[in-house]
Parts: sequence; C-alpha cells; structure tokens
Amino acid sequence: MFNLVDMVFQNNVKNKAISPLKIAIHDLKKTVITGKNKIIYCKAEGSYTRIYLLNHSLIVTKSLKYVDSILPKDTFIRIHKSYLININYITGFKHKNILMRWSNSTGQFIYQI
Repeated sequence: MFNLVDMVFQNNVKNKAISPLKIAIHDLKKTVITGKNKIIYCKAEGSYTRIYLLNHSLIVTKSLKYVDSILPKDTFIRIHKSYLININYITGFKHKNILMRWSNSTGQFIYQI
C-alpha cells in the first residue's frame, strides 16, 4: 500500500523530479521541495541517508543507493559507498583529498580518497 511519501518518491523516479530543477525530499517529519543545486552532499547512515543542503540537513528513510538513483548523474557522483557529492561544490583536490566549499558558517567538506 502506497502512502503519500512513496507516491512523491515514485513521482521523482518516473518523472526525473517534480521539475527539472527541483526534488521532493521527505525527512522524518515533513516533505521539503528544494532545488537540486542546493543539495551539497549525501551521507549514508545505516539504512537512512542524511542529505546536506545549504542551510540545514535532512534525514530520509531511503538508502543512499535509492537517493543516488533519483539525482542527476551529470551533477552527483558516488565517491564512496557512504558518500554522494554534488560536483558543482568541488573547489579542488589536494593530495588525496576532495575539497568542497559552500556559503554558510560550516561551509567546508574535505574527503580523503
């Protein structure tokens, strides 16, 4: 039996998103419609996924594999079994590190390859 959340996620998969630039994300309490460009990276947390946006993060009850399947392949890459990143936020590479930056107070992510 489908509930509203499953219908929203199925709509994203079938139609490649609500619009070409937006996606519906259901966290544990609400459904948020946001721009795909505002997703910085996603991190697997067991069978859940934490999605980091510009201003906050959401935890969803979907696997990282599922989240990867609904995000555009030309913008998001899987750099590890636990991380999916938006390549538009990559600022460089240093030794074996991927450097990312965005504009907020905690705007830095460094991942060691």
